Amino acid sequence: MKQAKQIIVETFLSILVFFSVFFLTILYQINPLHYFNSGETYSLNLGFPFKYYEQFWLTGSKIPNSSWFIQNLIYDCLLTLIFVTGLYFLKPKVNTQKKMKFSKIFQKWIFPNI
Repeated sequence: MKQAKQIIVETFLSILVFFSVFFLTILYQINPLHYFNSGETYSLNLGFPFKYYEQFWLTGSKIPNSSWFIQNLIYDCLLTLIFVTGLYFLKPKVNTQKKMKFSKIFQKWIFPNI
């Protein structure tokens, strides 16, 4: 039961990290750090470290075209899972007494009248 809980926590943390990186790459692409010249076309490339989605304009097209690289998406997901799982195993175990002491201090800070 403990291992199942640990796997669920690791998977959830991996998903959060993956979506955070995805969001940051979108933010960087939406507001580029430079202005495009008339000869340059805007493109959207998502994925870190492997690009798994790109959106681009073809000459004379009024709507953007896109392409997915599913293999790179799987690589990014697996890399994130391995990274988060490694960090999860390397983190120091917190003493439960310290945890309880912090919890009591936090409760007194939030609810001083109790």
